[in-house]
Amino acid sequence: MEKKSSKDGKFVVVENKNGPALGFCPDSGVEILERDGCYFKDLAKTGGAFAL
Repeated sequence: MEKKSSKDGKFVVVENKNGPALGFCPDSGVEILERDGCYFKDLAKTGGAFAL
């Protein structure tokens, strides 16, 4: 996972290989989950309890 932060640290972008970039604010409580080499936002804040 390639992670880039803004200079003030208020915005982070995570790059998926061959997929969309994910942008989020770390203060929001949203975390990034990995499944089968792909990264997803945990918008439900369940810690990974999801099905595809």
